[in-house]
This record gives sequence, C-alpha cells and structure tokens, in this order.
Amino acid sequence: MKNEQKYTFKMIKLDDILKTDDMNIRKVNDLSDLIASIKEHGIINPVTVTPISGGYKLLAGFRRCRAALRLNMEKVPCHVYDNIDEKTEKEIPITENISRMDMTIA
Repeated sequence: MKNEQKYTFKMIKLDDILKTDDMNIRKVNDLSDLIASIKEHGIINPVTVTPISGGYKLLAGFRRCRAALRLNMEKVPCHVYDNIDEKTEKEIPITENISRMDMTIA
C-alpha cells in the first residue's frame, strides 16, 4: 500500500508564498466572483504549498492567492506538504483542477 501523503495546516503570509505566472495551469481571467466569495466567506479551501528556500512554493490555489492579494489579505490558509518528490509536486495542481466541476446554485 502506497504511503499516504501527509500535510500540515498553517496560516502563511502571502509575502512568503513565491509565485510566478507559469505556475498556474489555468487562465486567470475575471476574479470578481472569487473575490466576492472570499469577502463573504473567507478562503474555504486552503491553497497548497511546499517549503523551499526563502519561503513556500505555490502548488495549487493560484487564483485564490491572486484574489487574496487584491483583497489585501496578509495571510492565507495553506496545506503544507513537506518532502514531496517532483512527480507529486506536478500531480497536485493537476489533481485539484481535473476534479473541478462547474457548479451552480440549484
């Protein structure tokens, strides 16, 4: 049986999360709906990061971080994966986005 990947939960300063545009596998278009949701409910699903020299590397949650920056939030909730291999690092954003469904309020 494959070992389950473990993570910890932390509130991390946005300034400590190192981001570049090439990390996002989806287009960042209009964030107004996401910004409105975060204003009303906060960030419900934590972003996913892994520690690197000088801070944390963003693995999933690029749009949430962008919205948080626009809202001048200091910290965001994070799942922090320690000691992950390169394959897992690449799988995390794909897994998060491939399982996404467009939903509407019924």
